[in-house]
Amino acid sequence: MDLGRDPDIIWWSNFESGTTSDLTTPPSTMGFADTYGGASLAIESGGHLGSLGARLRLPAAVDCCVGARLVRQDTMPMQGFYSAWLRIPANVTPPAGYWAIMKLTDVGTVGRDDLQMFDVFAVRRSGGVALSLYVHPLGGRPGLTVMPLQTVAVMADQWTHVELFLNQATDQTGLVRLWQDGTLLFEVKGPTSFPTAQVRRFSLTSVSENNPPLEIFVDDMAISLRRLGPETSLRTDFSPRR
Repeated sequence: MDLGRDPDIIWWSNFESGTTSDLTTPPSTMGFADTYGGASLAIESGGHLGSLGARLRLPAAVDCCVGARLVRQDTMPMQGFYSAWLRIPANVTPPAGYWAIMKLTDVGTVGRDDLQMFDVFAVRRSGGVALSLYVHPLGGRPGLTVMPLQTVAVMADQWTHVELFLNQATDQTGLVRLWQDGTLLFEVKGPTSFPTAQVRRFSLTSVSENNPPLEIFVDDMAISLRRLGPETSLRTDFSPRR
């Protein structure tokens, strides 16, 4: 499907510029890409639909945290969808701990630090890889690893569409949902924002600790007012827009 100038697509990037400059498309200029702990991030050939995508690579780490991030910072919609295509190589095994591949966060108090809110993890499951959703403790709410409605394997070396819906609310109308390739995996109801915290950053990440070498490819990062699903393709012949 050709989106054209779809007003429901708030922002997107397919990295076809060969850089991460789309992260700072006006009116927001606060996005960024960064790495730490010896991680690397590159825009290179092998994208989802276009010719280019992003590769996030982590070295093996012991007793330390390593990470690479593509961060869009903006005034986010109160009800919004956050999506991307991800590919995990067949020779990559998630660590026993955590491997965060997508994040919704608020802006931290120091530099580029995040106030953690919602994480999508890639985890080991039945000899393969699956997704997990973690809700960070905030506002007196304890941390929660959400039980899946169903488990769907992330197929090795295949592009997988991941989409997260967030209704930001301070009461029980708050809602988080996560789909993989159009299948609803997780649903959480209850407060999703607080007077001191609301989502202002959407990040594709590779963040872990005590991990083996890890690598993930990402592409077609989008923020929208409606669910895109895997059937929607982002056009490659004009620039991302806000």
